[in-house]
Amino acid sequence: MRLQTLTTTFALAGVGVALPTRTDGLTPTRTWDKRSVAATIVAIMPSSASCAGRGDECTTAEDAVEYLTGSMTEYSVTTAIEQAGLLSLIAYESVEMQYKKNLDQSAQTGRGTVNMQSGDFNVEFAAALGLGTYTVDNVLDLTSTSDKFTFYSAAWYYTTQSSCSATRSLAQSGNVDADTWFDSYLTTCDGMGSSWNTSEPERWTYWTRAKEVFGIE
Repeated sequence: MRLQTLTTTFALAGVGVALPTRTDGLTPTRTWDKRSVAATIVAIMPSSASCAGRGDECTTAEDAVEYLTGSMTEYSVTTAIEQAGLLSLIAYESVEMQYKKNLDQSAQTGRGTVNMQSGDFNVEFAAALGLGTYTVDNVLDLTSTSDKFTFYSAAWYYTTQSSCSATRSLAQSGNVDADTWFDSYLTTCDGMGSSWNTSEPERWTYWTRAKEVFGIE
C-alpha cells in the first residue's frame, strides 16, 4: 500500500501534520487552531481530554498540542505513518498523558517522559537539549521544569537512534504496509522484540485509532 500524504499547516506553531493527499493530486494548505489539533489527539487518547482525577503529572491534549506538534517539526517527523505511530506509542506509554515518570522507579531508575524512555536515554536527551549534566537518579526532575524535555522525547528518540534507522527508511520509502511499519517501530526501533503484539495487545488499539485519525488504511 502506498501512503500518500500532505503537510498540513497549523496556525498554532506552523506545525506540519501528515494527512492523505487530495484525489486530484494537489497539495492544499489547511490551517487548524489549537482546539482542532487537540481534538485529533483526543480521538487517539480519549482520557487526555481532561485531567480531572488523573493526578498531578497529567497533561491534557490541549495543553500538549504545542509540544507534541512542535517536536514533530523540530525533528522532521513528517509522514502520516510516523506521526500516527509516535502518538499511539505516547498514548500507551504515558497512559494517555497521565504520567511523566514510570511508576516503578526502583525497577527502572530514570525512566520517564511521554514515551517512557529509559534513564540512560533521558540523560542523553537532556544533554542534547543543552539542559545540563544529569544522572538517571535526577534526570526526571526535568519533567517538572522543561516541557520540551517531557514532550519532545519520542520524536528525538525516533530520529536520532540507530536502532530506528530501518524503521525510518520504511516510512520514507512511501511504499510500506502500515502494520508492517508499526511492527518494525515497536520490535526494532523501540526494542520490544517480536513478542510485543501478544504481551501488550492494547498497543494495537491505539495504533488502530491513530490510523483512523490519519486516514491510513
